[in-house]
Amino acid sequence: MKYNEDMRPRLHFTPCAGFLNDPNGLAYDERSHTYHVCFQYQRDVNCDFYIGWRHAVGDHLCALREQDTVIEPNPYGVIFSGSSVRDEKNASGLFCKEGANLLSFYTVHDLETKHEYQAMSYSADGVSWTPYRGGAPVIDNENDRYGVNAFRDPKVVRCDEDTWLMIVGGGVLRLFASRDLRHWEFQSEIENTDAEDAEITEKLLILQKYLPDNVTHGEKMISECPDLFPMGNKWILSGGGLFYVVGRVEKKNGKYAFIAESGKRAFARSTEFFAHRGEPYAMQTFSDGRRLAFFWHMDTTAREIENKPWNGALSLPLQLRMQGGRLCAYPAREVDRQFEKIVFCAARVSENTSLSPEPLLLFDLTIQGEKDYTVFLENERSIIRLFACPREGYLYIDLTRAEEFYEHTVGKIPLGKRGKMRVVKDGCALDVFADGGKNWYSAFVFSENMRYFVRLASEGALHAKNVRLKTGRV
Repeated sequence: MKYNEDMRPRLHFTPCAGFLNDPNGLAYDERSHTYHVCFQYQRDVNCDFYIGWRHAVGDHLCALREQDTVIEPNPYGVIFSGSSVRDEKNASGLFCKEGANLLSFYTVHDLETKHEYQAMSYSADGVSWTPYRGGAPVIDNENDRYGVNAFRDPKVVRCDEDTWLMIVGGGVLRLFASRDLRHWEFQSEIENTDAEDAEITEKLLILQKYLPDNVTHGEKMISECPDLFPMGNKWILSGGGLFYVVGRVEKKNGKYAFIAESGKRAFARSTEFFAHRGEPYAMQTFSDGRRLAFFWHMDTTAREIENKPWNGALSLPLQLRMQGGRLCAYPAREVDRQFEKIVFCAARVSENTSLSPEPLLLFDLTIQGEKDYTVFLENERSIIRLFACPREGYLYIDLTRAEEFYEHTVGKIPLGKRGKMRVVKDGCALDVFADGGKNWYSAFVFSENMRYFVRLASEGALHAKNVRLKTGRV
C-alpha cells in the first residue's frame, strides 16, 4: 500500500516526518494565550534512538504548529519523558522578567548502562530551552538507589502556594517536593491498591513485560508515565492512562504522601492493550482552567506503508471530568468547533438511512438509540461496523473488514443505558466515545481510500434519535 495524505489526521497532531511517542511538557501560557506541547521525538521514522523533545505551539489545540527539537540528547544519555510547568512567580529564580518562563523536567537515560536521573531545562521565551547546570541532575540516582531503568517520567504539579510535587515512575512510584523547583527532597513511595476493574489486572501483566525484571507489582505501586493532578477536592493518580486512583495528598510525619481512596480503575474502559494500531497510552494532563489531556497513539505503520513519513500521533485534545464517580474523557470544545457543516440532522430515525450523500474524510457523528442499531462506515475497499447493543450494555467495534493489510479484531466497550455514542473519524484515526466519555475506543485504520459513506441500519425496527452528522474542512 502506498501512502497518501488522506491517511494523515487533521485534528490528531502528527509530526511532519519522524517518530512521535509520549506527550511531554504540556503547558498553557495565559499571558499570551499559547499552548506549548512537547513530545518524545526521533528523527528516523522507524526509530534511531536519537531521542529528544520536539515542540509544537499554538493558540488552538487543534491547530498546533510544529517547531524545532528543543531538548536534545546530552553527553549523559538520551531524553525520555517528563513534563513542564510555568514558573509564573519565578520561584526558581531563573527568570529576570515576565515571559513564558517554562521549566521542563525530564529523564536522562544512558542507553548502555540504563542509568537514569531527572534533569531540567528552562525557557524564558517558549522558543528555545537551556539545560540547567548543563544537564546535570536535579534529582540524582547515585548508585542506582532508585533502580536501574526504573526511575523516569517525572510529572511536576503545584501542590499549594509554596510547594511543588514531582511524581516519578518507571518502577515504584515516588513523590518528591520542592519550593524552588531546583532542589528536590524525597517524600514517600506510593502504596499499592487493588484493581477494581478486571481488565486492569490483565493490562498490568502485559505492561510487566516492558518493565525491568526486578520491578514487580507488590506492596508499592508501579507505572510508567505517571500523572498526579487535582480534580475538584480530590487528587487523581494516573498510571500511563491505563488506570487511575482517586485519593488525596497530605502530609504524614512531615512528608507528602498520596493516600488512595479507591482501587485502580480502568481509564476509559477500553478492553484491549497493545492489541491494535492507534491504541492510546502515556496520558499526560495540564490545565488552562480545564483539566486537559493528550495521549500517544501507538503506531509503527511506516514500516509497512510505502513512503509514509511519520509514525505516531497525539490523541484528540480531551477534557477530563468526574461523572458518577468515574473519570471521563471527552473531546475538548476545540474539537467541536472544527465541524461546521451539518450533513444530516434528525430528532428521530425509524428506518435504515444513508446519512451522507458523498464519502467523508473528516466527520463527527452523534447518535442515541434504546434498541440495537448499527453504524456502517464504508467504501469499496473498507467496512467499519459499530454495533450498539443497549440490551447487553455494550458497543462492538468491528474492524475485521476495515483494511486488507492488517488483521484487526472486534473490540467492545460498555455503552451505557442511553445507548449513546459519538464517532470522530479523522483520516486514519477512529475515536468512538460512549456513555458521555466514560468509555473510549481508539484505533488507526489505513486503506487506499480513506473517505467513507455513513449509513445507519438495524435488523429490526430502528429507533434512533438525536442523530447528527457534521463534517469539517479538510
